Amino acid sequence: MDRVLKVIKAVNEYFEKGEKEPQKPFLKYLLHTYGVAYLSAAIAKVRGLDMELAFIIGILHDIGKLKTKELETDTDKENSYSHCIEGEKIAKEVLTNLNSFNEEEIEIICRAIRNHANKKVEESLYDEVIKDADVIEKLFTEGKKFKNKMHKRKRLKSTLREFELKLYNREP
Repeated sequence: MDRVLKVIKAVNEYFEKGEKEPQKPFLKYLLHTYGVAYLSAAIAKVRGLDMELAFIIGILHDIGKLKTKELETDTDKENSYSHCIEGEKIAKEVLTNLNSFNEEEIEIICRAIRNHANKKVEESLYDEVIKDADVIEKLFTEGKKFKNKMHKRKRLKSTLREFELKLYNREP
């Protein structure tokens, strides 16, 4: 079984062990997670990075929300990093138990998860992939343009420009 499928299976098992979450927030979480994973892989390909690692980072990036109960809250708040810290711990445990990843890969994945909510700071290449995928996914699914969060808006515009896309207003 390839590593992506192993991670997905392990994450599903982690969900099953946890408390059952309300249906609507959980489904929104899953849609966001897979959207970010696929966008991460696409961005990684364009930037010459490992698509598999980027996809796995995307699948795991918000796993801490299940433990911190942030599924229904707006994690765009500036100080909403608790799910990142918990997510890093959970991801490290999941990846270590799979015995399919070396130490360097686990460090890359866990670091990106830990840092993904801080969109102000530029960090490692994979950290930037997940941050960019996260803001683009929120634009695509929720129409978020981050008008009041200039650092996120700047990141969004920069990433769209990289893919030769524009940020359009809905009104003509």
